[in-house]
Amino acid sequence: MPKKASLVVAGDVTIDILQWEIPPRNLKSNKPASNENWALYKGFRMKKRYGGSLHLAKMIKIAAGRSIKTASQQNPNMKKIFPNNVIHSLAILDKYSVRVDDKKHKVYRVKHFCGYSGPDTLTPAPLPIINDNPDADFIVLDDAGNNFRHLEKSWPNSIKNERKKPFVIYKMSRPLTQGELWKKIIRHHKDQTVVIINANDLREHGVNISRRLSWEKTVLDFCLQLNNPLIKELCKCKHIIIRFGLDGAIFLSKTNDEFDVKLIYDPQATEDQFKEKFPGDMQGLTAAFVAGFTEFFVKSPDLHEKEQVLKTIEEGIIQGIRCSRKLFIKGFGDGSDIPDYPDKDLFKDDKDEKFTLASIEIQHGKINNNWTIFNKFLDENKQIDQVANNIVKNGLEGKFKDVPTMSFGKLFTIDRSEIESYQSIKNIMGEYLEKEDQKIPLSISVFGPPGSGKSFGVAALAENIKPEKVKKMTFNVAQFKTSEDLICAFHKARDCVLKGITPLIFFDEFDSYFENKEFGWLKLFLAPMNDGVFLSGETMHPIGKSIFVFAGATCDTFEEFKTRCDSADTKGSDFVSRLRGYVNVIGPNPDKKQWFKNVQTDHSYKIRRALLLRDIVKEQAPHIIDSNGEMKIDEGVSRAFIQIPRYEHGVRSMKAIVAMSMLSKRRSYEQSSLPPVEQLNLHVNGEKFWNLVLNR
Repeated sequence: MPKKASLVVAGDVTIDILQWEIPPRNLKSNKPASNENWALYKGFRMKKRYGGSLHLAKMIKIAAGRSIKTASQQNPNMKKIFPNNVIHSLAILDKYSVRVDDKKHKVYRVKHFCGYSGPDTLTPAPLPIINDNPDADFIVLDDAGNNFRHLEKSWPNSIKNERKKPFVIYKMSRPLTQGELWKKIIRHHKDQTVVIINANDLREHGVNISRRLSWEKTVLDFCLQLNNPLIKELCKCKHIIIRFGLDGAIFLSKTNDEFDVKLIYDPQATEDQFKEKFPGDMQGLTAAFVAGFTEFFVKSPDLHEKEQVLKTIEEGIIQGIRCSRKLFIKGFGDGSDIPDYPDKDLFKDDKDEKFTLASIEIQHGKINNNWTIFNKFLDENKQIDQVANNIVKNGLEGKFKDVPTMSFGKLFTIDRSEIESYQSIKNIMGEYLEKEDQKIPLSISVFGPPGSGKSFGVAALAENIKPEKVKKMTFNVAQFKTSEDLICAFHKARDCVLKGITPLIFFDEFDSYFENKEFGWLKLFLAPMNDGVFLSGETMHPIGKSIFVFAGATCDTFEEFKTRCDSADTKGSDFVSRLRGYVNVIGPNPDKKQWFKNVQTDHSYKIRRALLLRDIVKEQAPHIIDSNGEMKIDEGVSRAFIQIPRYEHGVRSMKAIVAMSMLSKRRSYEQSSLPPVEQLNLHVNGEKFWNLVLNR
């Protein structure tokens, strides 16, 4: 019978106190205490739970089962343990919807983290390890940045013995790479250690990695930091995992002076976006990740070959993300019992699980500002037209299912520049809406060709953040006759604010002429943007918390707008200085911004067209898409939509051509369904369109 592998878990310990509210007692109850005065008021209940390394050890024992012999620190008697002996944490719980879109089912999650209570001497007493195995095969260290890293007597024996070479899974919190434990690891165990850290801890140490923009931007920023002193110190260990919330991780492995870099990511979410679907917060997420990772790692059949180790770590990261996501979803239970961690449910196989996780190898020396994950998938097939046709028919399936996308309601894009612009605006809006005392409007601008969907995209973002507190209002500045029309618009916005709702005010065509002057309206927006007030008659009125969205009409990009403002006699520079963000919406035609930069022509417009065409047909003629998701469309029709040089009115032209086509009661989009050349000329060059259909 083969020897059973052994594992030791040790680290910083906490006692987690969970507190939740209970309603007043029922006065009709027969219990004598029910009519006492205190029972007439809302109350609360509290429960102590083992936290820190004790909770991690419990999860690992559940995850690994009987296949691994696990030892851990002694559980103290919680009735006799106090903050002078072990650090205590307090979290206030509340009931939240399981999901944002599921108001019926509720679970307990964290409403507020109240912090910690610890000993006055700042030296928590170590807890002894029970049945510590000096020959353990695996060691899991939960270094929360407290006293464990300094107290060698509390470490596992196989760590202290310099001749032993166990695999070490080292969960490290800030301050990073500090303490005697780290020195011991890099002196004697660095080649057998996997360090797990949080990206936010790196950021707090000054490592410049952007947050919540795009996976490409995250990877690029990280690769530019490989020579950062902190990263170089971490890389003294062979394997590093940097967690980005519940949505992804970067796995860095170093052999001699060579780096292997992999990105594990959710294609349908950027950093922290998964949490947005589930209200409330949760603790223990990193522990769930480490437990899931450890389960996969310790059960691997062969950890002697480099490639096997790398593969095991990668798959372990995916398992860890899944486990931490499950914990967030399940929370502390639905309230049918006393709130508690759902440890036993985290490591079960879930056939209904819909988590989409992908991985990609990064050639860190070859990426730049124009690098995209989508192009990585194109390397094997340079025929962009063929790829676009396949997307029209089947959507983002096969290898393209791992392409990062952004979706909010009906807003959908795979273009990296659009994703980063929208995410930046979303981050700014989210911060603004979270703060209750905002008195100055948030001003952003949106540019794009006619019909590119400028106002639609930003509205979808805002409604996704706080749909119950945001109201869209649209004013076409080009239709204003006098400044009084603008003042009237500000009054309507102010009325909305007084009702406790944040108006999302679209000033469409804000860059139009006024008083025979280009960009003549800009000067009238300066005081409201800067001071949050407007003049009506002789009285200054505050506008209040609101979002101004300036949608351009005469300029297709922000860069073009800024250039023209600088050369014109306007208040353009003052206007630009008051903006807090902008978006360039590209639309279905080639990106003019690429032309301005005099670099390679934008070829991804064909992919944008393919996705747009599929969505438009799905909306207008869903019956020609079968149950397997395949669109029945003639190859020539698809080719013409994708390759036509220009749509005169952007997305509106694409929608119009589909609407003019005879698709009712048809089982496929045939050539005979298309409108004649004369009608097509309203939106494209009709003759060129038909030549593409007929492949002439």
